[in-house]
Amino acid sequence: MRRPVTTALGAGLALLLGIAAPAAAQTTGGAPSRTFTVNTTADTVDASPGNGRCADSAGRCSLRAAVMEANALTGSTTVVLARRATYPLTITGAGNASAASGDLDITRDVVVEGTGSTVNISALGDRAFDVARNARASIRTTRVVGGRTPAGESGGAFRTTGQLTLQNVTAIDNRVTGEGASGGAVFNDGGTLEVNRTTLSFNRAERAGGAIEANGGRTRVVVATLERNTTGPTPGNGGGLHLTGNGSVDVFFSRVLRNTAASEGGGLWNSGAGTMAVGATLVVGNVAQGTAADNGGGGLFNDGGTLFVFQSDAFDNTATNGAGSGGGILNNNGNLVVNDTRVYSNSAARAGGNIETVGGSVDVNGGLLWTGDAGANPGNGGAVHTSGPGDVEIRGTSVAANVAGNEGGGLWNSAVGTMTVTDTDVVGNDARGDLADEGGGGIFNQANAENTDGGDLTVVGSTIWANVATNGAGSGGGILNERGTLEVRDTTLIQNEAARAGGGIEALAGTTRLISSTLDGNTAGPNPGNGGGLHLTGAGDVDVVASEVINNLATSEGGGLWNSSEGTMDVETSVIRDNVSEGTGADQGGGGLFNDGEGETGGTLTVSRSGVHGNTATNGSGSGGGILNDEGTLVVTDTNLFDNSAARAGGNIETNVGTVEVTRGLMWTGDAGANPGNGGALHTSGAGEVTIMDVSIAANVAGNEGGGLWNSAVGTMTVTDSDIVGNAANGTAADAGGGGIFNQSNTDGTGGGTLTVTGSTIWANTATNGSGSGGGILNERGDLTVSDTTIIGNESARAGGGIEVVGGEAGLVGTTTLTDVRLLDNGTGANPGNGGGLHLGGAGTVTMDASRVEDNSAANEGGGLWNSPSGILTVTNTSVVNNTAPTGPNVYQDEPVAGGVFTVDGTVIQPGPNQLAFP
Repeated sequence: MRRPVTTALGAGLALLLGIAAPAAAQTTGGAPSRTFTVNTTADTVDASPGNGRCADSAGRCSLRAAVMEANALTGSTTVVLARRATYPLTITGAGNASAASGDLDITRDVVVEGTGSTVNISALGDRAFDVARNARASIRTTRVVGGRTPAGESGGAFRTTGQLTLQNVTAIDNRVTGEGASGGAVFNDGGTLEVNRTTLSFNRAERAGGAIEANGGRTRVVVATLERNTTGPTPGNGGGLHLTGNGSVDVFFSRVLRNTAASEGGGLWNSGAGTMAVGATLVVGNVAQGTAADNGGGGLFNDGGTLFVFQSDAFDNTATNGAGSGGGILNNNGNLVVNDTRVYSNSAARAGGNIETVGGSVDVNGGLLWTGDAGANPGNGGAVHTSGPGDVEIRGTSVAANVAGNEGGGLWNSAVGTMTVTDTDVVGNDARGDLADEGGGGIFNQANAENTDGGDLTVVGSTIWANVATNGAGSGGGILNERGTLEVRDTTLIQNEAARAGGGIEALAGTTRLISSTLDGNTAGPNPGNGGGLHLTGAGDVDVVASEVINNLATSEGGGLWNSSEGTMDVETSVIRDNVSEGTGADQGGGGLFNDGEGETGGTLTVSRSGVHGNTATNGSGSGGGILNDEGTLVVTDTNLFDNSAARAGGNIETNVGTVEVTRGLMWTGDAGANPGNGGALHTSGAGEVTIMDVSIAANVAGNEGGGLWNSAVGTMTVTDSDIVGNAANGTAADAGGGGIFNQSNTDGTGGGTLTVTGSTIWANTATNGSGSGGGILNERGDLTVSDTTIIGNESARAGGGIEVVGGEAGLVGTTTLTDVRLLDNGTGANPGNGGGLHLGGAGTVTMDASRVEDNSAANEGGGLWNSPSGILTVTNTSVVNNTAPTGPNVYQDEPVAGGVFTVDGTVIQPGPNQLAFP
């Protein structure tokens, strides 16, 4: 279509006269459009608004005149500014709804093409542009500086209740002051704001939104920079951007840098009814200066709304004044979702170096939480901290190298909070609290104020690695559960370290469950250093199921696991291997497990269907290489204990008083060293009760006494249906030995322990060093009862190849009762070699009935049975045949008789050589 001549002429004439004429009318849905080209930098008014021409009284088209004319026309208007020119707005008159004075009120559809120009409003006392409801404005490639609104008004450079787009705009040094004044650069008052490829910097607001304040409406910030903006001091929220009310904000592909809020949200602040999404954005170096515990959010603050952060970086943000919290992000009873985002190197004074949540919910998926710092007031949750009844879920995230001045170097869950950590690496975090209930280098789970309950913490499919709580008495290098509920599933805790207790996990009380997980290479010590893998302090419950506890170290007790005197610990279908306890006291050790019983009731430790092997307690007088039960209750069922070592006693198990039940399973190749080295498989100290049923006790070694089992002078031990095979006691004294079992006398030699053996086999045990005695059993003045048992192929150096009974003064020693016992093929060596089957030394009492003493040998006297001058040895209904010795091959009564009596089926055995056999 040919253009009308009048239109073309009119346009040419307008250009010649310096008047911006409208472009030829373009109809879009019936609405015309036009372009005004501004040709003066003076601030002048339009001479005749509505005539279709931008012209002041001198015929010039100013910026103000162009806007006035556009407002007077229908359709859309494009206003083109001169390239790189500066347009000062100087006509004052703030507060009116006209563009004739004060700010440029836009009431129609207007595009301002700045082409790199500057609008300077430092002399105006107002903002630059105010977009009315139902109007649309687009400001492009323009610089706006020096805005100063009247006191209490918002939007230092721009205000909109309609639709405003800022494209390639720079807004610098705009300020709003007075009560309620918000949006140092831009105020979106319920409208629609688009900020694209724009920089807003060095702007300031009294109340909120150093750069942008959105009061409801919709705000989109894309490929923009909000930098060095400030808000405060009444109250001072959202240094970069602040949302009030029921609105939505999107910040994408942008930079939010070094903004400051006097109270909350140094970078961005989202309202309780608002929705904010931050994507592919840098939030860096922002500061929230609030001092209250619920102030902060150096990078972002969510005040009860919904905040999404994805594929972004938030670092070097701070909330370090007073009790400021959430250096990177503070979620205050809202919903926070952080996906594939790096939140790192943020700092807070009180809590949540990277993220703090006060109630609400937090979902962190992917990304990383690194090098956060929660300071010293008190300093909890270097990476994430929850206050109140929040719900936190962390999935597929790296939580690394964070520091807390007190608790929860990585993560901290409140007493009424719920935290779930899934498929996450918690690595190299540090909790620096120095009290016994402080620490949790990786994760801390808080107790309530009454110490009756605590938070719910679940860790699944994760790695808790190289975290520390090593200051003072800090505990729980990997995790500290302070009376809450902790479940760890399919997780590895490796090389964590605590000063006091619980290198891997410390549970002060509460409930702790370790399922299908691994505690590997964790360390507790040296203050005092208990529970290298896991430690329970108070009246809690611990379950370890289908897990591995390996290579952990405690400088005092419980290299693998430590149970308190008020606690209950169940270990099921697990492996406790190669753990070390370095304690040097006789009641220290428990290389694999330690059960404390110093309280009123004593701890209860149950180990079932598990393997306990390769653990050590070999320093000083360390005891219980596999397990040390210190006055508690220990129940071991269907469990294999082997290759455990102790310096003093109890290569596999040591019990100091308390109660022990071992049923089925095995105790093999335990080693009780040389200090003195008693009870290669199991040792009792004090008045304990030990019951062993259907257990294989084999190839254990004691440096002194009780190669297999050792019962104390005031202890009670019952062995039923068990095999005691191939154990060795390497003591060299005449009253040392007991290759299979040793039953101790008291210190004054007037009595001893109570030992009962029923339905068992004692086979191929040895006490062959020096004057070692009692290859099978050594009863040292205690009460020994053996029934329905085979004692076969045992050896000793001095006496009692099968059984040695050490007597004492007449009438002051215990008794030995043997019923249906088979003493077969036992032997004693040449030092001197007496009593191949049984040797009674001193004033002991032995009764044997319905038994067999056959094929035993002695290098000197009494191949079968040997009685001392003062011993009472009574044998009935027993076969004593085919034994060998140079003197008295079957029976021998030593002389001179001093009250001793040796009878076999009524026959008194006289002193000296004989060739008697029975029958």
